[in-house]
Amino acid sequence: MTASSHAAHASQGVPLEFRPSQSAIPHPARYAWILAGSYVVFGTLYIVVSTWLVASSSMSVGQMERLETWKGVAFIAVTAALLFVFAYTLFARIRRQEELLARQNHALQNSERAILAGTFAGTIAHDINNALTASTFAVEELRAAVAPGSNQARLADSVELSLKTITEWNRRLFDLGSRRAGGSVGPVDVARLVANCIDLVRHHAHLRDREIAFAAPNRSVTVTASEQLVRRAVLNLLLNAAEACGPKGKIQVAIEAMSDGAVRVRVDDSGPGVPPEMRKRVLEPFFTTKPDGTGIGLASVIACADFHQGSLAISDAPLGGARFELVLR
Repeated sequence: MTASSHAAHASQGVPLEFRPSQSAIPHPARYAWILAGSYVVFGTLYIVVSTWLVASSSMSVGQMERLETWKGVAFIAVTAALLFVFAYTLFARIRRQEELLARQNHALQNSERAILAGTFAGTIAHDINNALTASTFAVEELRAAVAPGSNQARLADSVELSLKTITEWNRRLFDLGSRRAGGSVGPVDVARLVANCIDLVRHHAHLRDREIAFAAPNRSVTVTASEQLVRRAVLNLLLNAAEACGPKGKIQVAIEAMSDGAVRVRVDDSGPGVPPEMRKRVLEPFFTTKPDGTGIGLASVIACADFHQGSLAISDAPLGGARFELVLR
């Protein structure tokens, strides 16, 4: 899809608004200045007031010196206590975020293994089904060529019974693969889910120094889907974009409600892009160009598209890198 067709679609659909994804501290410099300014004001006020009290209550130079000493010790003690509370709160929050990210990464890895097992099971089941169809047809041809009640006919019946048993096992294998790959299905607010994914990966090492912009319709965009599968796909698209654009790179994420009820998730990056001759191979399950890669990341996106009877496409992004478009139906 070209940029002009995207513009035409946007003009007919729900208006989009680009905005940075939400952060726990949207303006860190402002809060740092407020904290530093408050410390200067209260510290100066303490010095002025305490010095006046010491000067007015001291009866001798020695007494003034002792009061000044205790005043300084009290200032250090109070400052140390406040610093401890601030540092403890900050480090505890960082630790909670790291633990949350570790749990999310662990869950994502387990989910990707489930996708791998489910996709593999579904692929094997599909290939076995093709072989079973040919074998069943051959048995029917064999039965037609032999006399009814003969030994050959009884052998054909035995083979047909075995093929039916294998077909039932294969159906169970395919159902198991579908369940492991997709999980439960229900109404999913895609815009909210993508926003949550962006907030989560902001703490990931690959996205801490990336600029992420998010555009979504000004209403909920709901589709009947597997939330587990869509979440994994979006997370992998974000991580792939972050790795492609590198430090200080830009990522733009957009949600579009299509006229037929489908939802499009678009992820652009400012990386080198994907050459046209490589795009078809990139969409092959488990294909990777990384020496230590497995291709599971994009495999989860492909599995998500297949599960929802959608599509995954690669094109050039206006940022100069790659554009991945995931359509959910």
